[in-house]
Amino acid sequence: MSLAEAAALYWPDGFLTETSLRTAARDGRLPISQIAGKFFVTRLALRSLTVCEPLHGAVPTSMAPAPPAGKKYLADLADIAAMRRRAGIDGSR
Repeated sequence: MSLAEAAALYWPDGFLTETSLRTAARDGRLPISQIAGKFFVTRLALRSLTVCEPLHGAVPTSMAPAPPAGKKYLADLADIAAMRRRAGIDGSR
């Protein structure tokens, strides 16, 4: 199917357009075929756009794997205690 047909079929609300698909192809994220100067794509190739990958190989700390539940709790308590010390707040009531 053409890039325009793919955009209309999969993103009828216009979230992704033919231009968006051309950009993805140019950037190497979307495999396409070119026949007589026209670009075509398969359904299987469109699935490649749904693969989530870290940008430039970096994983933001918010997406880093969480420590085991027991250790996270203790780490959170230590972080809270450190924040209180920095703010000059006494932890006792």
